[in-house]
Amino acid sequence: MTWSAKLAPWLSLADAGRAGDFYQSAFGAVEPKRLEGDVGVLQVARLGIGEADFWVQFDPGGNPRRTAVAAAVATRAADSSLLARGARRSRLRCGRSSL
Repeated sequence: MTWSAKLAPWLSLADAGRAGDFYQSAFGAVEPKRLEGDVGVLQVARLGIGEADFWVQFDPGGNPRRTAVAAAVATRAADSSLLARGARRSRLRCGRSSL
């Protein structure tokens, strides 16, 4: 059985659009996936720097001085029995931390 897993930080921010712009400008992050709300406000985006992926998400009740941190776990399995047990994609909530 062959499978792999990848862990990606998930940042929940009061201004996810501004954060995404910062990561792109400061670190050369690319944005392969972006979802905006009705008025063009960034809701969630996947960003990448090199081989590292991470996510930013708009938190409407968020404090501009705090960031909630979680992790997204993506797995790929070559074995169908592992896939049947739900190993394709999941989101793991790791708690909150102030940055």
